[in-house]
Amino acid sequence: MEHVFEIAGIRCDANEIRLRGRSVEAQFAPDAAGPLADAYTNKIAVAFLGASAMNALYSVDAIETTGGSCRALFSMH
Repeated sequence: MEHVFEIAGIRCDANEIRLRGRSVEAQFAPDAAGPLADAYTNKIAVAFLGASAMNALYSVDAIETTGGSCRALFSMH
C-alpha cells in the first residue's frame, strides 16, 4: 500500500504510518515539514490517497521534526 498524502496541495509520500483509532501518525522526509506546517497553521484539510478504505479528510493535530525526519499526527473528519 502506498502512503501518499495531499498536504496543502502538495503530494507527500510517508515512509511509515500507524493507525490509532480515528487518528493516523505518519513519518515523512524533512521536506514535508513546510506543507505540514502550512496545513496546520491555516487549518487546511489533508487527504490520504493511499487506500480507499481510509479515504477521508484529515486535519493536522501535531508536527514534530527531528534529525532527518518529520512526524505528523492527523485526525479524521
